[in-house]
Amino acid sequence: MSDTGYINKLLALYFFGPEFNVSVANEVLVGSPNGREMYKKLLASTLKGEPHEGLQLICYKDLDTGMFVSVATLNESSPSMISFYLSSNHRYFGGQTLMCVPLQFCTNFTTIEGEYLVYRHTFKTPIMSENDIIQINETGTSEEQFEAHLANRSRAGYETIQGMSYVGMTKRSWSKRYRQHIESALENSSSTLFHKAIRDMQGEKVICVHDVSGFGLSKEDARQYEKKLIRASSLTPLGLNMKVG
Repeated sequence: MSDTGYINKLLALYFFGPEFNVSVANEVLVGSPNGREMYKKLLASTLKGEPHEGLQLICYKDLDTGMFVSVATLNESSPSMISFYLSSNHRYFGGQTLMCVPLQFCTNFTTIEGEYLVYRHTFKTPIMSENDIIQINETGTSEEQFEAHLANRSRAGYETIQGMSYVGMTKRSWSKRYRQHIESALENSSSTLFHKAIRDMQGEKVICVHDVSGFGLSKEDARQYEKKLIRASSLTPLGLNMKVG
């Protein structure tokens, strides 16, 4: 598969779904300040097995209008990542969701050793209230308005609700596995902590942030990584995992 074909498959299908505008996202990434230099550093970090920091690709799509926006920003203190925020005001199917994937996973630099991935689902609340955003839009500078717009559509604009994080692994895309969790929570009334949290969060002013933590792993490597993350951050009472792995 060509480099472009590989990247498109990961972005549009495996990680973000068909709503992700691959061509626009790639154009913004390549055309960002020092984009080519950052890309070379990304390659070097991946070959060394080190995380890359500094480049954020923030994407947003309004499902009601079809509007797609993609903005590349530099933040040297944060892991390089693509985040994709989807929103809709549909009376039945409306809502917001935010997906985050390390930028290194969306290139052909990552070594693929297996079919498994490790993911994290975290319920978060917005840092800025609706009134804050209204005030900034009315009295703030154009730069402040732009920053507020981005903040509410990227992980930087949200804070984790204590104890509301769940780690898992799957051979499928994380989204298919997550839909199974929702079905179990809402249709089968499952009593697991994660499924109870899904029910409790219905109708609340929260967002579920979906992070791909590991990708292209063998089953054993994914299992070990999953256990490591659960022990460190999401095993009850720290989070919503009821057991290790």
